[in-house]
Amino acid sequence: MNNTGNNKIWFWVVILLVLANAGTLGFFWLSRPMPPESPEKYLSKELSFSPEQQKQFRQLVQQHRDSVRLWRDELQSAKKEMYWLVKVSHASDSTEQAAVQKLSPIVEKIERLTLDHFQQVRLICTPSQQKKFDAVLQKMLKLMSASRPMPPRGESGPPPPPLFEK
Repeated sequence: MNNTGNNKIWFWVVILLVLANAGTLGFFWLSRPMPPESPEKYLSKELSFSPEQQKQFRQLVQQHRDSVRLWRDELQSAKKEMYWLVKVSHASDSTEQAAVQKLSPIVEKIERLTLDHFQQVRLICTPSQQKKFDAVLQKMLKLMSASRPMPPRGESGPPPPPLFEK
């Protein structure tokens, strides 16, 4: 009888632990943060684009991505060259300055393309949508900057060619 009583106790302890584990897993599963909405979906939803506007918007987004992709690749390459200088103990100040200055026109070009893109998007909006667009643009830019992936850590290939002669 004592053995049967112990079995019942262990049975209920196991049931209680299973329920506690299931509850914990459910809590973490249901309370996980949802991935942020893409900037395109956010803007399209906020402005209530018509089907024709959505089509134009998708075309503008694709054109913008295509035009910026090359510049972002060039910016990444210039940054790799600049940070490669960390490994070089005898890099001169002028070499470092040249590497940093190489970034500025690329960043400027990307920002100019982005500004032009938003101006084009604003042009496909109705007057009431333009007012809403002006109001949500800052929120959308925050969403875009938060959703940009961080570059991978570690070396992902050979170092870029040196900027100066040895």
